[in-house]
Amino acid sequence: MSTSTQDKSLEGKVVLVTGGTSGLGLRIYRALAQRGAKVYVTGRKEDVGRKVASEFPDQATFVKIDLATMKGAKDGAEEVLRLAGEDGRLDIVVNNAALLAKKFELSSDGIVDTLNTTFFGHFILIQTLLPLLKRTASIPGSDVRIVTVGSDTYKYIKSRRFDTLDHFNDNQGGDGFAAQMKRYGVSKLAELLWMRELAARFTAEGVKITCISCNPGAIYSEGARDRISSTLPGPIAKLADSILYLTAAAPEKAATSTIWGATAPEVAEKFHDAYVVRKGSKVVREKWVGLMTDETLRKELWATAEKIVAEKLGATAPHPPPAEPPAAEPAETAST
Repeated sequence: MSTSTQDKSLEGKVVLVTGGTSGLGLRIYRALAQRGAKVYVTGRKEDVGRKVASEFPDQATFVKIDLATMKGAKDGAEEVLRLAGEDGRLDIVVNNAALLAKKFELSSDGIVDTLNTTFFGHFILIQTLLPLLKRTASIPGSDVRIVTVGSDTYKYIKSRRFDTLDHFNDNQGGDGFAAQMKRYGVSKLAELLWMRELAARFTAEGVKITCISCNPGAIYSEGARDRISSTLPGPIAKLADSILYLTAAAPEKAATSTIWGATAPEVAEKFHDAYVVRKGSKVVREKWVGLMTDETLRKELWATAEKIVAEKLGATAPHPPPAEPPAAEPAETAST
């Protein structure tokens, strides 16, 4: 798949990019705005967000969405609905925001913070935006997509349950680097399992919304560099930074797969529920492997997440789409 198809115009389309004020998300936002899209660029810091949005003053609107808390995710999504209005549209959502590997900490919702930001925040965001996404999908000629930034770290998680809050909050062995990376891998596993289940539900419901997951590969981003400098001793941090610089891609290049997923014409027809990876200047499709093929696990994740969100948000919790279309009533049999 050549990335030259990124040149498709997005004029007339509306896009939302989470975590769009720095790193990979900033490059994705810029690329989509340059193609003519109206963009909701989101983040937690209002001053930074408004400055970033000012790069495209006629196209970009900053919306504060704090995915680190369930209420922040819900409030931000509702602000997007308010801005869109009754006649608005939303064609593309890029689930980019994520919390990198870090020491174990629970969020204000009582959930390990990597999972709260990477998975639960997006879960609540999308469910709240579903009415707008579905309305846009019903417009003739529309091409609605949910594009999620993936990671091969999901492959390192060989065994996992998502049936209780305690299983969500497993610290994976402490605060060493390996445990931090495992927690990040679990957060990406959860996010991608959710995407697969969402794709299946859309298919069962007959909703024409494409779900695609895009792996950018290793990124030499501002966030990664800050994480190295803040968590490792000086000499080791310098070495790690040098290794990352030599082995990882700059954010502009790393954004290739996600931009392709958001813009390539063939995605809607051929790449629903697909996992694509950047390979140099091209994007290639890879098979789902490991726990990503476990349909029971993804349904378990969804059911438990829905329960946790309902407990935390109460009556304000968003309602996800049904798992499958309602069963038809059995036909009456004539008596003899």
